[in-house]
Amino acid sequence: MREASLSDADVIASVEALVGASNWTASAVQETLAEPTTFGWVHPAPAHLLARTAADEGEILTVAVHPMAQRKGIGRALVTGCLAHWRSVGVVRGFLEVKTTNTAAYGLYQRMGFQCVGTRPRY
Repeated sequence: MREASLSDADVIASVEALVGASNWTASAVQETLAEPTTFGWVHPAPAHLLARTAADEGEILTVAVHPMAQRKGIGRALVTGCLAHWRSVGVVRGFLEVKTTNTAAYGLYQRMGFQCVGTRPRY
């Protein structure tokens, strides 16, 4: 894994499209990565994670793993790296949103200690 850069936007957007997240266009990825509170990692699978921090809180914006590389621990490695980064910068509470129908991701987050604190209707 390595830190994500603006030049990764096209690959990130293509993986997002493969997993059904059409709102993450290359330009949206670039705009997000350009924000000073945003960071991310990319994995050669290809896979990636984008997150941001604000004061002592963190938010995972997206995690996506190419369909051919799923269920191999890559998503877990990306989230683990994010949590370690958060600890190093003083984040004490982290958030993310996941569709309850995404059972693989939902299960991963539960196994990693995330707890459901609310639901969004029609998310």
